[in-house]
Amino acid sequence: MSQALSALKKEGPTHASPPAQDEIRQDALVRLPSFRESHWKVRVLQRWVGRVEVVLDDRLIAVLSDTTNQSNPSEEVELDINEVSPSDLKLLAPGATFYWSIGYRDSPGGQRERVSTLRLARQPRPGKADVNRIFAQAESLAAFLETD
Repeated sequence: MSQALSALKKEGPTHASPPAQDEIRQDALVRLPSFRESHWKVRVLQRWVGRVEVVLDDRLIAVLSDTTNQSNPSEEVELDINEVSPSDLKLLAPGATFYWSIGYRDSPGGQRERVSTLRLARQPRPGKADVNRIFAQAESLAAFLETD
């Protein structure tokens, strides 16, 4: 588990797939081009892992954990909803985990752009059978620990 996710867990549970995402089609898959195949060069300046707290009409409020400098404390931010890709909007819900990076992208011709990329996690929710198995194991462990 990454240290950034560990830092978020200290402040409360992080759920990549909150209940509000249950309505999402399970067969949605987005393939991103590999940077190895690209002729563009990307230099990341700053990275965060975030947890959505509130979604409003035109903005979202989130708690960020700095993965570039992990000694920095978590911080609450307000982001414009337009920072979220249209394909990710359906995943945007309280509790959702996202990754935010800011950096430079240099074209093959030498043109430099400052880019900000925000993408929401697409981790599957555990199925009912998985949840039942986890709770059964927890009950068995609790019973074992309570025996004299």
